[in-house]
Amino acid sequence: VYLLGTLVSFLMMRYGFVACSVSMHLRSDYDLNIYYLIGNAWMNGILPYVGPTDLKGPLVFLFHGLGSLVTPGSFLGICLLHAPLVGLGLLFAYKSARLFLPAGSSGAVLGFYLVFLMYFAVNPAEQVWVMQHISLYFLFCWASGKSRCFSDCQLLLLGAFVAAALLLKFNLVAFWGPVCLLAL
Repeated sequence: VYLLGTLVSFLMMRYGFVACSVSMHLRSDYDLNIYYLIGNAWMNGILPYVGPTDLKGPLVFLFHGLGSLVTPGSFLGICLLHAPLVGLGLLFAYKSARLFLPAGSSGAVLGFYLVFLMYFAVNPAEQVWVMQHISLYFLFCWASGKSRCFSDCQLLLLGAFVAAALLLKFNLVAFWGPVCLLAL
Protein backbone atom coordinates (compact mmCIF):
# COMPACT_ATOMS: atom_id res chain seq x y z
CA VAL A 1 0.00 0.00 0.00
CA TYR A 2 2.82 2.39 0.92
CA LEU A 3 4.80 1.84 -2.28
CA LEU A 4 1.70 2.02 -4.47
CA GLY A 5 0.56 5.25 -2.77
CA THR A 6 4.00 6.78 -3.14
CA LEU A 7 4.16 5.87 -6.83
CA VAL A 8 0.66 7.12 -7.61
CA SER A 9 1.16 10.42 -5.78
CA PHE A 10 4.53 10.98 -7.48
CA LEU A 11 3.01 10.33 -10.91
CA MET A 12 0.10 12.66 -10.19
CA MET A 13 2.41 15.46 -9.07
CA ARG A 14 5.04 14.90 -11.73
CA TYR A 15 2.95 14.57 -14.86
CA GLY A 16 0.32 17.23 -14.40
CA PHE A 17 -2.74 15.47 -13.04
CA VAL A 18 -3.08 18.06 -10.29
CA ALA A 19 -2.76 21.84 -10.21
CA CYS A 20 0.43 21.74 -8.12
CA SER A 21 2.21 19.48 -10.59
CA VAL A 22 5.90 20.10 -11.12
CA SER A 23 5.33 19.92 -14.87
CA MET A 24 3.20 23.08 -14.77
CA HIS A 25 5.33 26.13 -15.44
CA LEU A 26 2.73 28.65 -14.32
CA ARG A 27 1.35 27.78 -10.91
CA SER A 28 -2.27 28.69 -10.33
CA ASP A 29 -1.74 28.22 -6.59
CA TYR A 30 0.37 31.15 -5.43
CA ASP A 31 0.77 29.62 -1.94
CA LEU A 32 3.24 27.07 -3.33
CA ASN A 33 5.37 29.86 -4.75
CA ILE A 34 5.29 31.75 -1.44
CA TYR A 35 6.24 28.67 0.60
CA TYR A 36 9.01 27.82 -1.85
CA LEU A 37 10.44 31.34 -1.75
CA ILE A 38 10.29 31.55 2.05
CA GLY A 39 11.80 28.07 2.44
CA ASN A 40 14.53 28.92 -0.04
CA ALA A 41 15.23 32.15 1.86
CA TRP A 42 15.54 30.18 5.11
CA MET A 43 18.02 27.81 3.45
CA ASN A 44 20.05 30.84 2.35
CA GLY A 45 20.34 32.26 5.86
CA ILE A 46 17.37 34.64 6.15
CA LEU A 47 16.06 34.61 9.73
CA PRO A 48 12.72 32.80 10.18
CA TYR A 49 9.70 35.08 10.63
CA VAL A 50 11.88 38.22 10.38
CA GLY A 51 12.26 38.58 6.61
CA PRO A 52 9.69 37.06 4.29
CA THR A 53 6.95 35.30 6.25
CA ASP A 54 3.49 33.78 6.07
CA LEU A 55 1.03 32.42 8.62
CA LYS A 56 1.92 28.73 8.21
CA GLY A 57 4.03 26.86 10.71
CA PRO A 58 7.78 26.48 10.38
CA LEU A 59 7.69 22.89 9.09
CA VAL A 60 5.94 24.01 5.88
CA PHE A 61 8.80 26.38 5.07
CA LEU A 62 11.46 23.90 6.16
CA PHE A 63 9.90 21.24 3.91
CA HIS A 64 9.86 23.58 0.91
CA GLY A 65 13.36 24.81 1.74
CA LEU A 66 14.71 21.26 1.76
CA GLY A 67 12.96 20.67 -1.57
CA SER A 68 14.70 23.75 -2.97
CA LEU A 69 18.04 22.29 -1.89
CA VAL A 70 17.33 18.94 -3.58
CA THR A 71 16.56 20.54 -6.96
CA PRO A 72 17.37 24.28 -6.96
CA GLY A 73 14.99 26.38 -9.02
CA SER A 74 12.48 23.55 -9.48
CA PHE A 75 9.51 22.09 -7.63
CA LEU A 76 10.72 18.55 -8.40
CA GLY A 77 12.57 18.34 -5.07
CA ILE A 78 9.37 19.11 -3.20
CA CYS A 79 7.61 16.44 -5.24
CA LEU A 80 10.33 13.90 -4.39
CA LEU A 81 9.99 14.68 -0.68
CA HIS A 82 6.20 14.81 -0.73
CA ALA A 83 5.41 11.58 -2.60
CA PRO A 84 6.69 9.24 0.17
CA LEU A 85 4.77 11.30 2.71
CA VAL A 86 1.55 10.84 0.73
CA GLY A 87 2.29 7.10 0.49
CA LEU A 88 2.65 7.01 4.28
CA GLY A 89 -0.68 8.81 4.62
CA LEU A 90 -2.35 6.26 2.36
CA LEU A 91 -0.85 3.41 4.38
CA PHE A 92 -2.29 4.80 7.61
CA ALA A 93 -5.62 5.50 5.90
CA TYR A 94 -5.76 1.81 4.99
CA LYS A 95 -4.72 0.75 8.50
CA SER A 96 -7.40 3.01 10.01
CA ALA A 97 -10.05 1.57 7.71
CA ARG A 98 -8.93 -1.96 8.64
CA LEU A 99 -9.73 -1.19 12.28
CA PHE A 100 -13.42 -0.85 11.41
CA LEU A 101 -13.98 -2.46 7.98
CA PRO A 102 -13.17 -5.73 6.19
CA ALA A 103 -10.27 -5.83 3.69
CA GLY A 104 -12.38 -5.21 0.57
CA SER A 105 -14.05 -2.15 2.02
CA SER A 106 -10.69 -0.85 3.21
CA GLY A 107 -9.51 -0.94 -0.41
CA ALA A 108 -12.53 1.18 -1.34
CA VAL A 109 -11.43 3.71 1.28
CA LEU A 110 -8.07 3.94 -0.51
CA GLY A 111 -9.87 4.59 -3.79
CA PHE A 112 -11.76 7.43 -2.13
CA TYR A 113 -8.51 8.83 -0.77
CA LEU A 114 -6.89 8.78 -4.21
CA VAL A 115 -9.79 10.78 -5.66
CA PHE A 116 -9.57 13.16 -2.71
CA LEU A 117 -5.83 13.54 -3.26
CA MET A 118 -6.24 14.43 -6.91
CA TYR A 119 -8.43 17.39 -6.03
CA PHE A 120 -7.25 18.64 -2.66
CA ALA A 121 -4.40 17.13 -0.72
CA VAL A 122 -1.55 16.49 -3.14
CA ASN A 123 -0.64 20.14 -2.77
CA PRO A 124 2.66 20.02 -0.86
CA ALA A 125 1.46 22.89 1.32
CA GLU A 126 -1.21 20.58 2.71
CA GLN A 127 0.95 17.70 3.91
CA VAL A 128 -0.54 18.30 7.36
CA TRP A 129 -3.28 15.76 6.59
CA VAL A 130 -0.69 12.97 6.77
CA MET A 131 0.41 13.99 10.28
CA GLN A 132 -3.21 14.33 11.34
CA HIS A 133 -4.14 10.93 9.97
CA ILE A 134 -1.24 9.08 11.60
CA SER A 135 -2.10 10.71 14.93
CA LEU A 136 -5.76 9.80 14.50
CA TYR A 137 -4.81 6.20 13.70
CA PHE A 138 -3.19 5.82 17.11
CA LEU A 139 -6.21 7.43 18.77
CA PHE A 140 -8.55 5.11 16.80
CA CYS A 141 -6.55 2.11 18.05
CA TRP A 142 -7.01 3.30 21.60
CA ALA A 143 -10.72 4.20 21.22
CA SER A 144 -11.65 0.98 19.40
CA GLY A 145 -10.10 -1.18 22.09
CA LYS A 146 -7.49 -2.66 19.73
CA SER A 147 -4.72 -1.22 21.86
CA ARG A 148 -5.72 0.03 25.30
CA CYS A 149 -2.14 0.24 26.50
CA PHE A 150 0.31 2.10 24.31
CA SER A 151 3.97 1.21 24.30
CA ASP A 152 6.48 3.97 24.94
CA CYS A 153 7.36 3.97 21.23
CA GLN A 154 3.71 4.41 20.21
CA LEU A 155 3.25 7.28 22.66
CA LEU A 156 6.40 8.93 21.35
CA LEU A 157 5.14 8.59 17.77
CA LEU A 158 1.73 9.96 18.69
CA GLY A 159 3.29 12.98 20.38
CA ALA A 160 5.71 13.54 17.50
CA PHE A 161 2.98 13.48 14.86
CA VAL A 162 0.66 15.74 16.87
CA ALA A 163 3.57 18.17 17.36
CA ALA A 164 4.44 18.01 13.65
CA ALA A 165 0.81 18.72 12.72
CA LEU A 166 0.79 21.74 15.03
CA LEU A 167 4.11 22.99 13.62
CA LEU A 168 2.67 22.71 10.10
CA LYS A 169 -0.50 24.63 10.83
CA PHE A 170 -0.92 26.57 14.07
CA ASN A 171 -4.72 26.76 13.93
CA LEU A 172 -4.93 22.99 14.48
CA VAL A 173 -4.72 23.74 18.19
CA ALA A 174 -8.49 24.18 17.93
CA PHE A 175 -8.74 20.48 16.97
CA TRP A 176 -6.05 18.93 19.16
CA GLY A 177 -6.60 21.09 22.27
CA PRO A 178 -9.92 19.48 23.32
CA VAL A 179 -8.66 15.98 22.38
CA CYS A 180 -5.63 16.40 24.66
CA LEU A 181 -7.78 17.82 27.46
CA LEU A 182 -10.12 14.82 27.25
CA ALA A 183 -7.15 12.46 27.41
CA LEU A 184 -6.10 13.97 30.74
